[in-house]
Amino acid sequence: MTDQLRNEEGPAEVTQAKAREAARQFASSLAAAPQYKSFDLARQQLRQDAMGQQAMQDFQRQQQYLLMMQTWGTVSQADQDELQRLYERMMEIPTVQRYVHCQEELARMFQEVALLIGQVIGTDFPPQRSGCCG
Repeated sequence: MTDQLRNEEGPAEVTQAKAREAARQFASSLAAAPQYKSFDLARQQLRQDAMGQQAMQDFQRQQQYLLMMQTWGTVSQADQDELQRLYERMMEIPTVQRYVHCQEELARMFQEVALLIGQVIGTDFPPQRSGCCG
């Protein structure tokens, strides 16, 4: 950014530009973290595993079905048992195990980062929500 352009911008625009640049650097740092690199590798390996993908799709389909049925209050024990069976079958597949583990590790790192951001800005980040609309 040239000095002339910087002089034409107001303080809010300069602050926003600095925040965007800091966010880009922050995102680059996250992408370089071992947790993200492990997750990305596990995701790529899962994409190449048709059996793992199918098992995850079967589980997610049943999970969505149960969520829908739960809104109607009609979830049967058989439906819950089927979800558990699909989960166990899915988790027997090594690529799925790695993917889920790496996803959990990455989520933990993101939670820690969110807590740190909240401490720095002096608020809950992300805000703790309840219900549909917080």
